[in-house]
Amino acid sequence: MSTFNPYAEALAMIEQHPGTGGAASMAKLVLSLYNSQCGFAFAECVGNLDAANTTLALKLVRHYTDHGETDALREVGKQLVDKHYPRLWEYSLAMRDAREATRAKWEADERKAELDALDAAEAALFTDPTKLIPANKAKELLEQNDPLVLYAFYNVAGDWRDSKLSRETVHAAIDLAGGAELSYNCPESSQTLAVRVDQRIYYVCSDYDAREAYLETIQPPRKPIPRTVSVPPRS
Repeated sequence: MSTFNPYAEALAMIEQHPGTGGAASMAKLVLSLYNSQCGFAFAECVGNLDAANTTLALKLVRHYTDHGETDALREVGKQLVDKHYPRLWEYSLAMRDAREATRAKWEADERKAELDALDAAEAALFTDPTKLIPANKAKELLEQNDPLVLYAFYNVAGDWRDSKLSRETVHAAIDLAGGAELSYNCPESSQTLAVRVDQRIYYVCSDYDAREAYLETIQPPRKPIPRTVSVPPRS
């Protein structure tokens, strides 16, 4: 087993040149290997190094790729954090916090966009008469597994929850609205029937075969593919 310890060499260099840009760069490299929360850019880690110390920096990287985190790395990293460069450690934690805050903002923005789109899609339900499936046909599209109960989903601020509705309740909602709409809004199931029950939109599971057969009847007729006739060029 190799006893080569480039981290001790790096620490010696740092201690021999305290307060210099080269020592700070070498410390950033060691800290980046010691703990990924640091994550200094490689350019920061070698930007102030001369040729000899750049070679040492590359040895550090190669040793890490070959052996991963070792006791020697942990020992030197802890000394840098506790004794030589505590502010670099604080700075790295601030960078981590800033990254996490930015990521959290992106996720919040994406979440809000999804909720806004869902709210708009639900608000649009039952506003276009051409999309309304007549009541009798809508009832035929419902799942037929249970004569009394239908499975459905509804959302609460984007949190999808499952539910069971009596078939009688769903039929009454369909009759009240004059029909139902096929909808892709609910990600928990394939195309569902949207109905409104007690001011809440429910997405009720539909029968696959009945639904597909119905969709075939409302698809616009396909245009025939024109046949091409090749005419040989005149000689």
